Amino acid sequence: RPHTQTARANAPLSVVDGDDRCASVLRRLARMSRDDARRRRHRASSRVVSTTVYSKAAACFIVALFAVIARAQRLPTYVQPPYLQSISPDTGHVVGGTTVTIYGGGFQNHAGLAARFAYYDSSTGTAEVDVVRATYVDYGTIRVVTPPRKFAASVHVTVTNNGIGYSTTPLNTDDAGTYALFEYKSNAPAGSWTVKNATGHAFGGAVVEITNPSHTTSTRSTDNNFLPGVHLRCRFGNPSDASATTTLTIGTATKTAEHPWFGRGGNIGYTVTSNRLNGGSAMEGPSFILRRGTTYTFTVSSTGHPFYLSSVEPSMWEKKQHANGHAHDGDR
Repeated sequence: RPHTQTARANAPLSVVDGDDRCASVLRRLARMSRDDARRRRHRASSRVVSTTVYSKAAACFIVALFAVIARAQRLPTYVQPPYLQSISPDTGHVVGGTTVTIYGGGFQNHAGLAARFAYYDSSTGTAEVDVVRATYVDYGTIRVVTPPRKFAASVHVTVTNNGIGYSTTPLNTDDAGTYALFEYKSNAPAGSWTVKNATGHAFGGAVVEITNPSHTTSTRSTDNNFLPGVHLRCRFGNPSDASATTTLTIGTATKTAEHPWFGRGGNIGYTVTSNRLNGGSAMEGPSFILRRGTTYTFTVSSTGHPFYLSSVEPSMWEKKQHANGHAHDGDR
């Protein structure tokens, strides 16, 4: 302080006093130097720790980001497409439902195993493409149920193991790959047929065989005989063609043994009367064919008794209902 320095200015100084004061100053300087070095080391350590933490976090974020991108851009596992050799039968009706067997190789029991039915007519601009599940049989065999179609035409059939890579591209018949052709038809059976075992008992039960001797010379495109499928039927009875009849009358009557629901439900069942059936006489629970694209009129002559239209044969009604988990015991 100024006054202290002034007060001691006149005092005589000794060597000892000067040494003590220098030593004190040196100790203070040394202490300050150590404190300063300690602070610098602490700050440097903090910076290193922070940098390390930030560097590790950034590295983890970058790794996670690349993992997400890799998953998003990951391509499906490559599955070798099969090759086709033949299809049997190679003809069916446009209503579909024909079980065909496709032969070839490289078929895999994969969830994506499927067949593609493709058609295109450049003259009319009409096209149809359907993909249906296939049933794996073995390495060289699969089975497929044909889908329904709007047009009768020859369609291009290809197969895929995984739903992505097909045996060839759609409608391709020139480049690499394999395919099969399936003929869709809509015409009624026609031909010169021979019936074996043409007689039988009135109670039925006789097994008959209908063949066409010229069938062996026909081709997939020219064969107008029977088409395989679940809808193939043979009618025994009135040979007159009543397919043009479009009116049917629904009535009621006491059930007899001819009714498919006889002995179950109520005593009253429905009847159908039409020139299409039994020469115009009423029938109980009949089966009949309706032509695609035709409008039919059903007239109900008695109220209070529901009737049902079903694509299932009467003999299968009970099995169908049990499969659906319910059954109706009302009038039918």
